[in-house]
Amino acid sequence: MSKYSAYPVYKDSGVEWLGEVPEHWEVRRLKFTVSHNDETLPENTPEDEILEYVDISSVNLVEGITKTEQLSFEKAPSRARRLVKNGDTIISTVRTYLKAIAFIENAPDNLVVSTGFAVIRPSNNVNAKFFAYFFQGQFFIDKVVANSIGVSYPAINASDLVCIPVSYPEQKEQQQIAAFLDNKTAHLDTLIEKKQQMIGLLNEKRIALITQAVTKGLDLSVPMKDSGVEWLGNVPEHWDTVSLRWISKRYSGGTPDKSNDDYWYEGTIPWLNSGAVNQQVITEPSTHITEEAFKNSSAKWIPENSVLIALAGQGKTKGMAAYTTFPTTCNQSMAAIIFEKYNSKFMFWWLTSQYKNIRGLASDDGRDGLNLEMLGSIPCPIFDEKEQQQIANFLDRETAKIDRMINTIQSAIAKLQEYRTALITAAVTGKIDVRTLTPYEG
Repeated sequence: MSKYSAYPVYKDSGVEWLGEVPEHWEVRRLKFTVSHNDETLPENTPEDEILEYVDISSVNLVEGITKTEQLSFEKAPSRARRLVKNGDTIISTVRTYLKAIAFIENAPDNLVVSTGFAVIRPSNNVNAKFFAYFFQGQFFIDKVVANSIGVSYPAINASDLVCIPVSYPEQKEQQQIAAFLDNKTAHLDTLIEKKQQMIGLLNEKRIALITQAVTKGLDLSVPMKDSGVEWLGNVPEHWDTVSLRWISKRYSGGTPDKSNDDYWYEGTIPWLNSGAVNQQVITEPSTHITEEAFKNSSAKWIPENSVLIALAGQGKTKGMAAYTTFPTTCNQSMAAIIFEKYNSKFMFWWLTSQYKNIRGLASDDGRDGLNLEMLGSIPCPIFDEKEQQQIANFLDRETAKIDRMINTIQSAIAKLQEYRTALITAAVTGKIDVRTLTPYEG
């Protein structure tokens, strides 16, 4: 932040974590400047009234509210009760580490948020946007998290949240700071969005590369034929097709009793949960289980160089394929696929290319889980193992190049997001003086 000037005179705020603040700024507890949770949806709301509902999972620090869900009052969860209006800021009071904070603007009249949010409403003599930025400052987020109670599900009472001290200037200066940050964050958000679009294009290129190689081969001059399988389309003339059940062994795993600490403490046997498939090439276990846990559960050993498919899981996990580089065990929501006569790495790339089709096996809408019988029906291309190895080597090499580019862009995005947070924090705590800048300077 060296390009920006500091204020001429500072004073001790009297609050350790706030440190020094500009001399003319006030320091007060938040509750003396805002109200919270002012309006609640009444229980006598008509059952057929449509609500635009926002849950904690639909909010993040940079994008704000990312999605809403339309529900009738009758079908809405009991936590869909907090009413909001433009100028409010919602701050998650549960799982506070998620940093689910958003400023409310252009809100529909029927917008309702979860009771897991504190709805903060600034008084009329302060600038709502300034305080929205204040709540996004890392120092404030750290204070909320530090005051949360619980390990796996940390939470803070809204009444405790509004007791956190805040510092602020008079309203005109608040407006200047908010305008400056509006412009700067919009510019940074545009840069971040463009980089995210680049990642999207690279991921599309990656999938296209994989699909081309595993369905057409590397030599595009060879004669082609209709495979007779919709998933495959035309394939090289010398390729055949066969269902996965005829070329592999398939079994699922098991989860030892999680209430028995002896099963999980100082274990030596690798164990994977469904989220491990996100590694694609799995190089480390999710955790370890003990020998006793292995003997007293349905967990089974999976050889190295096997393919795993998530049978269930949150978000995009279900249907994802992964390749394990070490012997391991896994939970019951994953299927191990063992190939003895065919190249496991090629089959991993084939199953990766068929992610959407595999998910669709469960149901038309993809919500149900997969099972071993469904996986057995997957059609697979079969041809000389030497050619399979050539394709696998090609994809290992070429996807690694794309992955390196994606990692570089992700690092750049992380730095932009860090700078965004640092700039907000510096401006709303008075570490930089933006009063003499136009909103477009800097």
